[in-house]
Amino acid sequence: MEIAQAQKLISPMPPSTPAIGLILTVGFRPELLIYTFRQMQVTHAVFIGTNDSFDQSLDAVIEGVGIRPSAYRTQTIADSPGEIGKLCSQFYEAYQWLLERGVHAEHVFSDPTGGRKWMSAGATMASSLLGIKTLYVDALFENGVLIKDSMKLVSLGNAYDQTGFVLAGQGRTAFNRFDFEGAALYFEQINPTLSHKSDLYTSLAGISQNLARWDRFEHYETPISEGFKGSLKIIERALRTGGGSVQLAAFVDVMHLFTTKLAALEGQKTLTIDFIADLYLNAQRCIHRNRYDDAIARLYRTLESVSQYLLQTSHAIDPEKPDYQALAPDQLEAFRLQCRGGILPSKLDLCTSMRLLDALGNAAADHFFAPDKKRSFRFEGLLSERNRSILAHGLKPIARITAEKFSVKISELLHALFGEVYLDAQQHLQTPQLPTLGF
Repeated sequence: MEIAQAQKLISPMPPSTPAIGLILTVGFRPELLIYTFRQMQVTHAVFIGTNDSFDQSLDAVIEGVGIRPSAYRTQTIADSPGEIGKLCSQFYEAYQWLLERGVHAEHVFSDPTGGRKWMSAGATMASSLLGIKTLYVDALFENGVLIKDSMKLVSLGNAYDQTGFVLAGQGRTAFNRFDFEGAALYFEQINPTLSHKSDLYTSLAGISQNLARWDRFEHYETPISEGFKGSLKIIERALRTGGGSVQLAAFVDVMHLFTTKLAALEGQKTLTIDFIADLYLNAQRCIHRNRYDDAIARLYRTLESVSQYLLQTSHAIDPEKPDYQALAPDQLEAFRLQCRGGILPSKLDLCTSMRLLDALGNAAADHFFAPDKKRSFRFEGLLSERNRSILAHGLKPIARITAEKFSVKISELLHALFGEVYLDAQQHLQTPQLPTLGF
């Protein structure tokens, strides 16, 4: 590779010639290392090698490239494949040393051409994790003799540009399991050198972080939709510059609809069907992640919100401060008979909200109570399980079958009461599955 071609591996440079750093594994052919030095005009270097490789090659390299003693350092490692972990650690130390010497991160390169195979493997692993571009000297040999005119410097780029799909796949799996915090951690670790790939994984990390905030209900206190919009702009730029896929573009379109729906919920202080759908879907995600006690707590709150929403919208009764003067005498008496000790509650919880709906003759009450004389509560068994759970009043963990059964009953109730309005809210508040990510 000519010097001009080699310099294309470097990002646009300032007017002054930048310092170029190189981390090399040292083998027994100094000519290969010297070639890299000269092609890349290296100013600072760290050599990693064994005692034998240093004894045989290092002096020839130093003499061949004329590097100043203050501009390089050596790091010795034992000649054993079991030392690969130590080599990775030494590689990181070498990287930090080059940065301390004023070499910009974009101008640090790795050359694992020399040394044992396990050393080259370790150097490639470390450079990929650090986002360092990797070079390799390709050459021909005849009867074990290097043909010097055949040498050429090849850019292997950054290993993540070729192998980052491993972390990308793990991030995608976490995302589709609703482990948004885990997905963000995976996507944040990917450091590709290509700008469109960097944009893609930066934006996916941002989307995942904001979904984790949504999962914690932070949007009811703090606006988070702008964060989604910013990340979606970045991912759209990645799609334009890097090609992308039809599936990923469809994912972005659905996320835009989700963001619009979410923005309407931000700072919400009144009960709405969107709020109820948000609660229910959060419970569903808990079930998928095997968090059954958390799911039951959310399902309980969903059921309570349904009754409170009906009281507010159909009867203008505030569950937090109910005004019983608006009730007809027969309605008030019917409700009093269902209250413990005949005492009217100052605040309506799940059960008293539903009892009040029944006393008011609201048709929705038939979904809560059986048509017998006692008006038996249809959810009694499931609520008893909830009350015995660890997050309520007992010490018994919720079983998966209980959480799923409760979820099915709530889903049927929501569809029966709110129909298409609920279906629309549910559709737009569900996160789409992240498609396979091409690398």
